[in-house]
Order: sequence, then C-alpha cells, then structure tokens
Amino acid sequence: MGIEVHVVTTDAIERMTSGALHQGAVARVRPFRYRDLTELPGIVAAQDRIPIIVMLDGIEDPQNLGAVLRSADGAGVAAVIVPSRRTSPVTAAVARSSAGAVDTVPVIQVANLTTTLQALKRDGYWVYGLDGDAQGTHSEATFDRPTVIVAGAEGKGLSRLVAGACDALIRIPLLGRLGSLNVSVATAVVLFEARRGGIPMVGPEEADES
Repeated sequence: MGIEVHVVTTDAIERMTSGALHQGAVARVRPFRYRDLTELPGIVAAQDRIPIIVMLDGIEDPQNLGAVLRSADGAGVAAVIVPSRRTSPVTAAVARSSAGAVDTVPVIQVANLTTTLQALKRDGYWVYGLDGDAQGTHSEATFDRPTVIVAGAEGKGLSRLVAGACDALIRIPLLGRLGSLNVSVATAVVLFEARRGGIPMVGPEEADES
C-alpha cells in the first residue's frame, strides 16, 4: 500500500498526539477531502440504485457526525451533505466514531443548505425533514424515489429555512418520557425504514444476479 512505517518511542507518540488516546500507533494522513455538489450525479450513477442522501443541519458533535456516517454506510447512502458553517469538521474524532465510514461515504460540503435542497428537488429528489413535532411518522412516509433525509441538531432541530424547504416533515413515534432520540440513532431508524419500505438496498443488476 506504500505506507512508510517508523518505530518510535512512546514519548514521541505522546508528543505527536498531545496526550490523546492512541493505543501505540499513529498515522499521518492528508487533510480530509470534501466532495463538491457537482460530483453528486457521478456518485449516484456509480451506485446503480435509487439514491438516498442524508443532509445534516447544524450537527456540531463529532461523535454524532461519525455515527451518522457509519449508519449511512450500512444503509447504502449515496452521500452525506453538510454545511460549510455550524457543523463539526471531519476530524480524527469523527473518523474514529465512524469506524472508517469517512472513507466509504462521500461527504459533500455546501455553502447553503436551503438552496442545495431547492436544487435537489429540481433534480427529482423528495425531501423529508426529521421533526419531533411533525404530524406524519417515518413509517407512514413513502420511500419510492430519490430521497433526501434531513436531520437537525439535538435540541435545536432543523432551522426554519431548512424545514421550510422540505417536502414533508416526519417524526419517529416514541413511548418514553424523554421525547427525542440521539440524532445519529434517529437518522439510522429512518434510513433503514426507507430501505425496508421502498428503496431497495441493491441496484437492478445486483438484484438480477441474486
């Protein structure tokens, strides 16, 4: 793989990691490369299945971002879209939390979520926003076309403009007293409902082979 390996002292690793958890191994990597929205058609075409895209509005916790990416990988999501501001950057903490999904799920960075949603809707995507106060539920939603699932930060939820740009708002019915799920858990629940309820996990060619 062309990876250079250097054996160094524990003290050297401590200096390189500034005391962070390292388990005796450290890798120096290039800065994370965000993808551009113009790359999305090619990304979707390469998947050969009805696309699901996740959009995150104001997710500032790196563990949550990483966990969403991990679920996105499992559900075969085409890409995760994040804003250039008010969001956690893709850091080492995100990479750890994602269990490697930062390398398998394209992360697209955009300047404005609302205008991005409007562009995606013009391209035929249906947009569901997650909102704990919505009337419709995730199990009542129809997932039979290219879909964007938008999740907001815990506590704040979706911003007004982003919520207004969604085609429909949906919630996950809860039986407990807390009234909300962690954003990464909520996103995973809806993603796999989408796969179960209409958008297949495999593309036409893969389905024929099986």
